[in-house]
Amino acid sequence: MRRWLAMLVALGIGALVGCSSSQPERATARLHAPPLAGLVGDDVIFLDVAVLERPLGDSFINQELWNEADEQVIRADAGEQAITLERKTALEKNGFRVGQVSGQMPPAKLLSLLLSPRSCQPHRVQLHAGNATTIPLGPVWPHCRCQLSHDGQDLPVLTDAA
Repeated sequence: MRRWLAMLVALGIGALVGCSSSQPERATARLHAPPLAGLVGDDVIFLDVAVLERPLGDSFINQELWNEADEQVIRADAGEQAITLERKTALEKNGFRVGQVSGQMPPAKLLSLLLSPRSCQPHRVQLHAGNATTIPLGPVWPHCRCQLSHDGQDLPVLTDAA
């Protein structure tokens, strides 16, 4: 479950870092260079995903980073109000926390982890809006067993790799 937490934090940070631009157009480091080969169009999404791998119980990921995160401003859908207490409670019951680290630069220790090839494996994704994709986060487990808390009931979940 901690690995999923680290993944969610990394996705949130990656999304924030990619969106920090003072210009109203697309945020990119290549504003004055020719476009890179790849998808084109107004509906193309460029997403840098950083998956951090840290030891179980890592104090920075489990505590220090959450002191910097704002857990109240997350939205599930565009136009939706900030996360409701009900949704936040459901996430917590299932072992997840969602937050946003804002500002021009992430905290120094997080930036160090994001730039370290030993603890971070980045993925660059390009796709048209509305299209799904899979981002590999590690090896496929042949079996996965967990418990899902939904509508006041704890439901066992068992999946097999296809």
